[in-house]
Amino acid sequence: MKSKHRTVMMQRHRQRSGLRSALCLILLLGVVSCTPQLLSDGDRSRTEDARESDAPRRTFHVQIRTVGEKSAADRAVSDAVAWFDALPEAERPEPLSAARELPVDVRWKAPFYRVRVGPFSSREAASAVLRALKSDFPEAFIAREVVASAL
Repeated sequence: MKSKHRTVMMQRHRQRSGLRSALCLILLLGVVSCTPQLLSDGDRSRTEDARESDAPRRTFHVQIRTVGEKSAADRAVSDAVAWFDALPEAERPEPLSAARELPVDVRWKAPFYRVRVGPFSSREAASAVLRALKSDFPEAFIAREVVASAL
């Protein structure tokens, strides 16, 4: 009985060792395939040019509401426009100081409608607008978006 138990235990040990070896090999291959290759100066400049032209552009929005119904999203847009119209020009945050209308829109991303102000080219600009909106829209936050480059 002991020898049968010992045989089973040894088989399990070999199986585990084989699995460990396979996992180590997979990890090693993953590391090797992720290791950057050395580039010549010509290849490097072409790669950098491609990165700059193909790099996605990031924009920032201030998301003021997330709601499940379109009518609630439309009310949030009306609330945001009313907030902007009531705000004295001297108190408008810098990114919105020259705007005649509040750049606000509604976007659907299942299962919610997202009401957003923007876009802004930097997080700092979005932060300035967020600070101004926080008193009337306490749940507002900065949402980052990656814009695909045009073809």
